[in-house]
Amino acid sequence: MHWIEIWNRLRIRSIGTSTEFLTLKVLTNLELLLLPLPTQQQIADILSAVDRKIEAEESKKKALEELFKTLLNNLMTGKIRVKGMVTGGEQYTAESTN
Repeated sequence: MHWIEIWNRLRIRSIGTSTEFLTLKVLTNLELLLLPLPTQQQIADILSAVDRKIEAEESKKKALEELFKTLLNNLMTGKIRVKGMVTGGEQYTAESTN
């Protein structure tokens, strides 16, 4: 059953405006088809892998943000200097002042 069909069935069975959709009576009478357990496990495995990838990307983003802050601080305090600063897509070189 498609989620739109489930949504429509819930709307039809809803009672009043303050208890729209999820009443105990609606939930106990609702028929849901479940996927076979191996399929559910495959979906769970895929979602777990996606979660791990998201966590890894968030960790990488945090590390890059920290690196940016450190480099910006070092540049602004004069700990490093950019020499040969030319616009137009040329690569800059940095040197330490220590």
